[in-house]
Amino acid sequence: MAVLEKRPAWRGVLVAREKTIQCLECLNPPFTMPQELQLEGAFKEAFIFNPCGMGHFVLRPLGTTANLVHKWIEFNTYLRNQAKVGVVLLQDWELFILPPKSIPVADLSAEVYYRARAKLKSPACVSQTQVMAGSTLRSGTRVHPSHLETLEQMHAAWVFGAVAELIDNARDAKATRLEISIEDMVLGETGTVPVLQMVDNGLGMNHEEIVKMLSFGHKRPGESDAEQIGHFGVGFKDLEVPIVTYKRFSSGQISLDESVCTKQDEEKCKKAVTKHSPFINDISIGAQFARIENTGTRIFVYNLEQWDGKCIFEWNRSLDPETNAQNEKNELEDIKIRSRRVRVRAGQTSKQVPLDFSLRAYTEVLFLVPSMKIYLQRSLVNTRNLAKTLQNVERFQYHFVHEKDPIKNKLIPLTLGKLQIEYDRGNCGIFLYWHGRLIEAYKRVGDMVHSADIGRGIIGIMDVTDIMDFGDGKVGVLNNKQGFTDSDRFSKLEKWLDKTFGEYWDNNFDKFGLFEKEKLKEGERLVHDAEWVQCMKCSKWRELPKGWCADDLVGDWFCYMKPFEGNCDMAEAVQDNVITVAINRDGNKKVAPVFVTNDSDASLVVNPESSTSSLDIGATKTLKRLKRSRPG
Repeated sequence: MAVLEKRPAWRGVLVAREKTIQCLECLNPPFTMPQELQLEGAFKEAFIFNPCGMGHFVLRPLGTTANLVHKWIEFNTYLRNQAKVGVVLLQDWELFILPPKSIPVADLSAEVYYRARAKLKSPACVSQTQVMAGSTLRSGTRVHPSHLETLEQMHAAWVFGAVAELIDNARDAKATRLEISIEDMVLGETGTVPVLQMVDNGLGMNHEEIVKMLSFGHKRPGESDAEQIGHFGVGFKDLEVPIVTYKRFSSGQISLDESVCTKQDEEKCKKAVTKHSPFINDISIGAQFARIENTGTRIFVYNLEQWDGKCIFEWNRSLDPETNAQNEKNELEDIKIRSRRVRVRAGQTSKQVPLDFSLRAYTEVLFLVPSMKIYLQRSLVNTRNLAKTLQNVERFQYHFVHEKDPIKNKLIPLTLGKLQIEYDRGNCGIFLYWHGRLIEAYKRVGDMVHSADIGRGIIGIMDVTDIMDFGDGKVGVLNNKQGFTDSDRFSKLEKWLDKTFGEYWDNNFDKFGLFEKEKLKEGERLVHDAEWVQCMKCSKWRELPKGWCADDLVGDWFCYMKPFEGNCDMAEAVQDNVITVAINRDGNKKVAPVFVTNDSDASLVVNPESSTSSLDIGATKTLKRLKRSRPG
């Protein structure tokens, strides 16, 4: 007869940043624990934490001093209000302290879940490269498992932020084509699992570059590169990540690059790959190299996060064109976040924000100047030039004054206008770009924050690269590239945006008041005021005639095709009815002359309050005629 030995009660302390939070007791510890539990600096998000299959025990507070009671209540209050899970890493175990279900009090016990720490090595990273002669590089790098969990939190709130990082890498590698898809692949005994694939035709990486990419703390660039989005270099350390490097000959044959990788290293790495990845043998690994025509990168992401027991993503499982044609909803191929959660923004009440959960909607506006074709589930994404889809457009100039170097003073343009589709959805705000890449969308400014109706449908576009690049490699952009740091420069910009939007809204309020929301009839869909499409050859934007929608143009589109039926030598059309607003040195607002072509005769628009010339009467008539011609 077997007798289980009961472990004695555990008593110790919970510590954070070398300061004691509380003295604790566990009456039935499941394993031997050290007297000091060190709380990690990174917390998990409670809403994505899944304790399924984990063990459980309870920690009771022992400390009765005012200081310990205060810290214990403060700690639990933080977990509850911020929906966080505390993490403690032991040598063989991971502990997760859950937020309390009730208001924290002095004698509140803590629920703790635990699991064994993974001992397996991470999947191998296979690269194809040519390495300079004489280089001495190791065939692996090291990463600590806890650091991987810390990095995981960077994009835990919005998974598309992580996908955007991979898109940035492809663009920085000068790729002209990027394919994003999710397909089911077999993963050992686990069975079929969804795998996110990112395939580009960029420059790829050699052995030295891939080791650097997988290393933590390599040197940050000394200055900002206008052509590069990647900047922060967040890598890994202390857990071995095997790397195998092959070289390919002109005949197509590949062989091990023994200048940087030994036969023993190859066998070790391939063993890890075949055990922990969907690639089970040399044939499946070699097939990936065969699909790279010249240079490029292929990335496979599996073990994707779960939502309600299913993959966090939803996508078109069948990529057969005939099957897609029978789609009842007639939707374009897409990858969507299953939860359909809308991101939290100050003042926003609308729940119709496709950009927050549709990868197609996000990639349509991800770059100001698209230079790379993106295919989603094998369907081309029609990128949108936001500025060209606006109505009642005015352009303003932000006077950026550098703190030290007057030569770096610049005028930064802001485009404001109304977008009917966003009006119907109840959205508004400024799209802020950095190096031509979207950082913050629908940023509400001024009175937009306080009322859902003020600014409704108003969209702004601004690239703040010169403002948020501080020099010496320092930038005012968060590491996850989903927001800006709190700085004096950004604070001044926000105040200017508040004031500028207020002036624009006041001056155009009468026009916007005429727009009424109409219910869509059966079979109708929301469309933009003006539809533009970009030629895949010359990259010029062509305006589509009434009745045409850019989403209806399947596949690559060129100038000779319908409905434009022109050629690439033809000049790009200038957007009508654009008013440029600036400020005189005396502080008075002025409107720069622009040509408008709403009527058969082109007329010149000037400031109607100006005492200049005999154009006053004609200009005023043009402005009135322009107001009447605006769609309502």
